[in-house]
Amino acid sequence: MARSDCRFENIASSLHFVNNSEISEEQKDEDRLCKIRPFLREIRKNLEKIIPEEKQSIDEVMVAFKGRSGLKQYIRSKPKSLKLVKALRERGLLYVGTVRENRLKGYGLKAEKVMKKEGRGAMNSKVDVASNVVAVRWFNNKKVDMISSFIGVEPVNDVKRYDKKAQKKIDILCPAIIQEYNQHMGGCGSA
Repeated sequence: MARSDCRFENIASSLHFVNNSEISEEQKDEDRLCKIRPFLREIRKNLEKIIPEEKQSIDEVMVAFKGRSGLKQYIRSKPKSLKLVKALRERGLLYVGTVRENRLKGYGLKAEKVMKKEGRGAMNSKVDVASNVVAVRWFNNKKVDMISSFIGVEPVNDVKRYDKKAQKKIDILCPAIIQEYNQHMGGCGSA
């Protein structure tokens, strides 16, 4: 075992948030996180003290894990859909983010093959008038699908992107939605 593994094991073995003798078997069965529940409550309490900024970036994270865990979560209607954007808008929250192609059925955006022929910087957009939500497909090296309830294609500006053939940065057209997303994602991801 590596030295850092031993150190982690030592810390983990002596780190406790509740007295184990005060937890009943029933509590363990009802709440799989009962041993760290006080710690989670404190984290939540402190997170609620954070004053929201005008623009928030949120991203999900996948962590490689080879162990076993009973704490699995299945999210049937995973967010980043038109339905979510509409619900946020009803609460007065505006949204911009990437979206999977299968969530854009009914928008009729150009196929990736067509956009590839048009070249880097090609873009296509459609607005759902009922919800005032725009779907934008932009082609850089591959297609990027975005939806937003507050920004669309305009204004379109040139952005610098590396071109392998030319072996230098070139200017390509980029819609406002992509620029807004990249500017405010705070390192969570970019289009």
